[in-house]
Amino acid sequence: MKKNKISALLLTLPLFACSVPGGQADGRLELPAIRAGEKIIEYSGYTDIAYSSSSSKQADPDKVAFTVSFDEVHRQPKWVAYSLSRQELGGYAKRGEKQFHKDPDANVRQADRSDYRRSGWTNGHMAPAGDFTWSDRAMNDTFNYTNICPQDEYNNGKAWNNLEKRVRDWARQFGEVYIVSGPIIGEAENGTIGSARVTVPDAFFKAVLARDGSSYQAVAFIMSNDSTPQPYNDCVVTVNELESIIGTDLFCALDDSVEEGVEGSVNKHFWGM
Repeated sequence: MKKNKISALLLTLPLFACSVPGGQADGRLELPAIRAGEKIIEYSGYTDIAYSSSSSKQADPDKVAFTVSFDEVHRQPKWVAYSLSRQELGGYAKRGEKQFHKDPDANVRQADRSDYRRSGWTNGHMAPAGDFTWSDRAMNDTFNYTNICPQDEYNNGKAWNNLEKRVRDWARQFGEVYIVSGPIIGEAENGTIGSARVTVPDAFFKAVLARDGSSYQAVAFIMSNDSTPQPYNDCVVTVNELESIIGTDLFCALDDSVEEGVEGSVNKHFWGM
């Protein structure tokens, strides 16, 4: 079986038509709208799925770990989208000695370890390794440079990491959440790193969607890419506000009749903030 199911798509439609009545999109509620020319990489087809450390391994060629829209100009993902369920937490996979690496199957111009070495910036996962304990190979796929951005060390290990842990808490609480993360290049105040000239983002975003009975709730976060202490509670924005900054239509599989209400406000009580 091929390591990854890779799709580098040059779409003919100006915007991917993903609005589905009732918000049902076969589990792909996490996908943003995809514009013409975006390079889309889908990581799927796993043979070592185990939803707990004691469960037997199984194969699922259709199982999608995460989807990337890759930005070759800045040598990093534009966004990374995936769903995370309660079942997928607590698997057997461990970070261990996994190394950051180019994805040899992705036909895009990527960074490599030499670009980050001694740059002063860490390898920042957009889909975090800790969300993929259900498959050792899926976790290893998160170490591809198609999923990595230059990230401030403190932000990576503290503020952003705390937000990632909170998202896992929400997956346990609500049963499943839908997540989109990525860089905000902004003015690129810190320039580039390495011979590949990987752009250092000014900030990062994360948007999360969860079911709330027959409807949905959404919340988004923007964190600056620096060593400033940033409790995620202080970084909340609406999805609409985030979309106006990044220029991407998030959670577009939601029915139009509910999307505006869901994305136009944040119910902090629902999210426990």
